[in-house]
Amino acid sequence: RDARGNWHTYFGNDPNFGNVFGIAADAQGGIWFGTNRSGLRRYINNTWETIDVAHNAVLSDIVMDVESDKFGRIWIATPNGVAYTTDFGQTWETHSTMDTLDIEFGCSTCFYDEDHVWFALKDQGIGHVRIPPVNPIVEFVSVPELVHLRPHPERLLVTAFQGALDAGRHLE
Repeated sequence: RDARGNWHTYFGNDPNFGNVFGIAADAQGGIWFGTNRSGLRRYINNTWETIDVAHNAVLSDIVMDVESDKFGRIWIATPNGVAYTTDFGQTWETHSTMDTLDIEFGCSTCFYDEDHVWFALKDQGIGHVRIPPVNPIVEFVSVPELVHLRPHPERLLVTAFQGALDAGRHLE
């Protein structure tokens, strides 16, 4: 509704647009709309962007749900699986290839926090996993000495110990 109380409609006369099944907001102030025929539409700065199979390599032009996670990534549920974008639709990372109808994240007051994502799977029940972190997980193949890992907001601090009395040195 505008300041005068008038409603505005978009794509009402476009037969290729279809129906909207999911709506989510992103960190830049954009609003994402998942449709059952024309992929995603993003409204930002009074302009519309189209994100579809032909132009953005998104999994499907049938988007059953759109959600935003705590890291600001946009997630989509499609018949071809679940994917997310970290760059506002320029590229997509496939998370699952299962036909997915809906996505929901936990919340800070829920039994499962926002590090968890739930999926309504077509004809296969419900799925649940922890969401992948923004930064890749570091895997140590071999460690030549005892190490202590400490969390830090921006990086993982690794303290290497050479002996019981050594305070250690920090590796970042």
